[in-house]
Amino acid sequence: DGYYGKARNFNGSSDYLETTTTGSTFYNTYVSGEAWIKTNVTNAYQAIINNNYNWSFMLTNSGTLRFQAYNVGNYTSCNTSAVVPANQWTNVSFIYNNSSVYLYINGIYQTNCSVGAAAASAGYTMRVGRQAPGGMGSGAGTDYFNGVIDEIRLNVDSARYDNYVASDIGRSARDTRLVRTFTSKDMSSATKLAFDIAADRPGTWLEATIGESDYDSYICDANTVSLWHLDELT
Repeated sequence: DGYYGKARNFNGSSDYLETTTTGSTFYNTYVSGEAWIKTNVTNAYQAIINNNYNWSFMLTNSGTLRFQAYNVGNYTSCNTSAVVPANQWTNVSFIYNNSSVYLYINGIYQTNCSVGAAAASAGYTMRVGRQAPGGMGSGAGTDYFNGVIDEIRLNVDSARYDNYVASDIGRSARDTRLVRTFTSKDMSSATKLAFDIAADRPGTWLEATIGESDYDSYICDANTVSLWHLDELT
């Protein structure tokens, strides 16, 4: 099972996904990416998302998060100091403006670096769970992911910032909520109040509650002793 529904389990030795039809969309432009991952190891290079020789988003052999870009024969890397833990669901994300990259773990900003503009050297093949054949990561051309990857998202967007990444994390699974508090306003004469909610997945179940306290809105407060989810089994 994945972080949300089903996911892909990669064996760390030969398993990966590949497409040759979409990579150019994410080259030489603003691009942001994220994924929920649960790695089995922290002592090996592991590719998460790879855009051939142009750029790669990965884990290093010390368990840190890395974004690497290729430009005119040089590979420039940006690493976090924080380690992505093994056997634990973790959201990893980046924002790349074709010059600098910003790295996040669980929606929390970690670091940014100047890595230059990616230079397309040999096609636009996109891979999940494996590096391009040579150069990136360990340089072995494999760096297979050992674990589970779920909810991959790539965007071509020049306006994604820290709060946008954090809000994405907050909308990812059960018991995660976006809470908004409205300032005092006299609405005694109002007869209607409009709220808009939407899902990005067909068939997604939605719930919206409005209350004057966390308890009223079905959120645990200081007096909550336990919270149980009861699912019907068929």
